[in-house]
Amino acid sequence: MKFSILLSLWLTYLLSTCQALLGTPHSGARSRCPSNTHIVLLSSHFECCAAGESDFLFPTCLSVDSGSIHASDALSSTEASSYPWTHIPSCTEILPKAGDKLCIYSNASFSNGRGISIFTTPSIAGAFLALPPLSSAVPGLNPRTGAWHTAPLEGKGIGMLASMELSRGDIISSNSPLLLVYPEIDLSTAEREEFLKTAVEQMPEESKKAYYELTGIYGDERMRVQDRLKANAFEMQVGGVMHLALFPEASRMNHDCAPNAQYYMSPDMLTQHVHATRPIHDGEEITISCKSIPPHPRLLNSDKIIRCDSFLPNLHPEAESL
Repeated sequence: MKFSILLSLWLTYLLSTCQALLGTPHSGARSRCPSNTHIVLLSSHFECCAAGESDFLFPTCLSVDSGSIHASDALSSTEASSYPWTHIPSCTEILPKAGDKLCIYSNASFSNGRGISIFTTPSIAGAFLALPPLSSAVPGLNPRTGAWHTAPLEGKGIGMLASMELSRGDIISSNSPLLLVYPEIDLSTAEREEFLKTAVEQMPEESKKAYYELTGIYGDERMRVQDRLKANAFEMQVGGVMHLALFPEASRMNHDCAPNAQYYMSPDMLTQHVHATRPIHDGEEITISCKSIPPHPRLLNSDKIIRCDSFLPNLHPEAESL
């Protein structure tokens, strides 16, 4: 009984405080919610949510009109430590083919400042929030394995080389994506570029630099974000939808018909793992297979990819059984 009375008093306080703040000018979400609450950012409004074990999955929340909040209004570092998104989501209108709006969800402090930006629907954003890396502190994300380094390779641009002797099964890299993108076809190229540019610009400086330093296909700087995404994206399924996912580390691995490494995705942990499939010598190039990734027509005769004309004859003995 005592607990019910306390809960009732708390909810009454939360409701009265949020309602009193509805018409108050503000520059960010925190000024519109009571203290000791979390801010849940949605596409057209945000919610004041009582703290407790039910946060994020089944929160006790009150909707607040977003009013004058803009996508450029980042939350303070104190607020960012208590809620995943560090920027107010910027959204499209409802898109006919997607059947929903798409919003940019960014966390610049994710994984010790590596950051992550997600362009997806509000409902799928909820699925992302339920994943351990975003719903709780998960140690060991994006470890520095010391197994690789990058260097210019003749005819291949910048590639990845082994920094030590590697045995079959050794972990080479385990990384989260910097950018995940819902595969919509509603937006024009120019419209999509503006949203994705915002997503990249909301990343930490080091991650933003790593993104822009990747090789593109067309060399058109007007579409520099999509160009690099098209040339380097993998796929990761979250919320039942396959998203384009960009991992700058794995993007440095050139494709080979008889690769010495193989990757697999762990969507629940937002991680791509790369393992050696055979012994790799110190200084040897690390490669992955392009068999399942059809090259773009403009790259078929380019030195930016390795053409796969035959796979089996050149397989290393230790890779054949994988």
